[in-house]
Amino acid sequence: MQVEIMQYLLPDGKQRAGMIEVSDECAQKLEEIVECGGRLTCELLSTNVVSQTIEIVDADCFDYDITLTNGSDGEAAHRKALEEMIMRFDKAKCREAVAEES
Repeated sequence: MQVEIMQYLLPDGKQRAGMIEVSDECAQKLEEIVECGGRLTCELLSTNVVSQTIEIVDADCFDYDITLTNGSDGEAAHRKALEEMIMRFDKAKCREAVAEES
């Protein structure tokens, strides 16, 4: 399934919406992320590390979860890390974290 991911671009962090293919098994967790006010983001850092996050935008914009991969690992490795992060999302824990941030 195709999902939207917000990309932060070098050198100034300009945002651009993009699409990425993830497994259909991620669908329910993605719905929960959106219900909690979250979105997926990614950024290629100047150190050649790819940072992917679940960013909660409804609570003063904080990173709920993050995964880091080497930029040269390839698209399959980045997708696998993203899917693992999505699947470990816990809606109840996220809501607790949002309440603490507020």
